[in-house]
Amino acid sequence: YAFIIASLFAATLSARAQQAPAPAFILPTMGADAGELCAAAHLRSAQRTATASVSHRAKMNRYDVKYYKLDLAMENNSLNVAGSVWMRVLVGSQPLDSLAFELYQASPGVSGGLLIDSVVVNGHRSPGIHRAGPDATAALAVTAPANALADARIYYHGTVPSGNSAAIGNGLSTSRLARYGNTTFSYNVTWSLSEPFSAYEWFPCKQVLTDKADSSDVWVTTSLPNKVGSNGVLARTVTLPNNKVRYEWKSRHPIDYYLISVAVAPYVEYVNYAHPAGGPTVPIINYVYDQPTLNFYQTEMDRTPGFIENYSALCGLYPFADEKYGHSMAPFG
Repeated sequence: YAFIIASLFAATLSARAQQAPAPAFILPTMGADAGELCAAAHLRSAQRTATASVSHRAKMNRYDVKYYKLDLAMENNSLNVAGSVWMRVLVGSQPLDSLAFELYQASPGVSGGLLIDSVVVNGHRSPGIHRAGPDATAALAVTAPANALADARIYYHGTVPSGNSAAIGNGLSTSRLARYGNTTFSYNVTWSLSEPFSAYEWFPCKQVLTDKADSSDVWVTTSLPNKVGSNGVLARTVTLPNNKVRYEWKSRHPIDYYLISVAVAPYVEYVNYAHPAGGPTVPIINYVYDQPTLNFYQTEMDRTPGFIENYSALCGLYPFADEKYGHSMAPFG
């Protein structure tokens, strides 16, 4: 079990991750701590290859992603996802007559999968969408001019796969059990962990490691008493009919597709603060399972401010000090 880092670590993997695999790494079966698990997972990530075909990556490279906004309905006990993703893109030097992106499609004869309801680019609905495995291409009703911004909204719904396909975990996972220390108990939690090529398993995106978005928003509607952890700052919480609530997170820092994250559960929130020299006070927002879990881990979590203060003094101010640092707890391993 480990914490998912839901704050804005926007460091990108090298494009070399799409090339030859590194030698296999065998994790010791006894005494492995969270650091060893994380190190082993990152070494395995170097062995992953990009999901999109070479020709599809070339089509995606006809534009540069500037912004993602996810507006999704999710629950803490389900792999069902429904909603939309808004991609703002900068068209390259040639006009754009189609929008290429990636989204999970179930193999023939396999139930589930993510279905595309429609794609709307610059206010015009796509007349046709071609899918081949994870590769999706939407024809544009009106060609987008070269060197101009274009807004694409992709509406979709379906069931996310759950087969340990990501380097560190699934793109999206759900569990009915949780644990702190040696205590295991019933608890529903759904969370993402998409590094390096599994974001497409739960939202449409461009999975090219060299293309960071300039900013992102993640809106998730769920049932109370769930909370939703994600990147950046919680700008607003909106109470909705039928015992629903929408959490609206925003980040105004560059971010790679695989670092956009969600964690949905009836969390207990615990906030402490770092005070790095020469910088603003940094809120450290911890979403943990429940009060007994908080009691068990609080001493360790209270060490985090000192870490941020020390590394800010040694290496420079924490890059996302104007937003937050955060943890959302989820079962892992």
